[in-house]
Amino acid sequence: MRLRILCMLAIAVAACFEATGCEPEPGIEHGVSAAFGGVSGGWVVRAGGCNFPENALEADSKKRYYRGIYVLNPNAPQGEWRHVGNLPECIAYGASATTRQGVVMVGGVANGASSAEARIVSVSRKGKLRIDRLPSLPFALDNTYACADGDMVWVCGGNAGGEPSNVMLCLNLKKKKQGWKRLADFPGNSRVQPVVAASGGKIYVWGGFAPKGMNRPATLDTDGYCYDPSDCSWRAVPGPHDATGDAVSLGGGVAVTLRDGRIAAAGGVNRRIFLSALQSQPADYLQHPAEWYKFNPSVYIFDPKEGTWSVAASSADFARAGAAAALCGDTLLLLGGELKPRIRTPRTAVVGIEQK
Repeated sequence: MRLRILCMLAIAVAACFEATGCEPEPGIEHGVSAAFGGVSGGWVVRAGGCNFPENALEADSKKRYYRGIYVLNPNAPQGEWRHVGNLPECIAYGASATTRQGVVMVGGVANGASSAEARIVSVSRKGKLRIDRLPSLPFALDNTYACADGDMVWVCGGNAGGEPSNVMLCLNLKKKKQGWKRLADFPGNSRVQPVVAASGGKIYVWGGFAPKGMNRPATLDTDGYCYDPSDCSWRAVPGPHDATGDAVSLGGGVAVTLRDGRIAAAGGVNRRIFLSALQSQPADYLQHPAEWYKFNPSVYIFDPKEGTWSVAASSADFARAGAAAALCGDTLLLLGGELKPRIRTPRTAVVGIEQK
């Protein structure tokens, strides 16, 4: 019965798309990274993102940004993405969080500049798209990450005002007029493209990096921190390790909170290769096969109660950075992303995760 209902929904949505006349954006077929992603109305939602659609590995290749909002039937993850509408601008490198009201999308890079815009995108079960503005961020923010805990949306890390930051913000969707509240910065190095998830009323952040700057060396972190809103405190938490005991970078990856409160994290860059490139990128850095970059191929599970990590699954198909994420029941979907620098994939990777 559930499959039949979903099929009927798919027919209804297809009819809606035909009526709107939305056409896929030229170049989107190559896949995108740094898109917004989540779930709304029973549909997987992806919006924005960027790629190099022509001569990707050439020095003069131009990065293209997109504004389309697409939905996918979660029961057919390798099916066709349907274009239901557009964001106000072409944008990528923002943060998204799935909430009961829709997918919150904040910050990003649009028109060559960092953005302070925030909005919530929802799609009804009949395929009707709605975009509502949220209070703007207190400053422009990109390459950040977001998560939600009930009606609370949390944003952590990224470039604030063009510089790597330790920022932490929150917004209560039931009290939107109060706007975003800045909380205590997380300790240690600034972190661009960390992963963030909420569990048990606490917020967790792992991974991330910062390029070198004025009197600042490049850094890449593999450990994490936990924020407790009850006393506004941060404490250190461990990051994952591979089978050899080597620390794993989740920077550029994704994280979602499972129904049982555990946190699944997937993808991300290789800490040694990427940190070396941040310090001094060789002239031939873009010319290697995808396997050379050693993106993380494993899906790691963090148990907040035990403070331990385990491996749920491993596959070359999970080895991507800049993917968006959608959690559908016990299934994690990795939406697009890059397989190596500049090379994107349109494929959706499917990860089934058993409940504890």
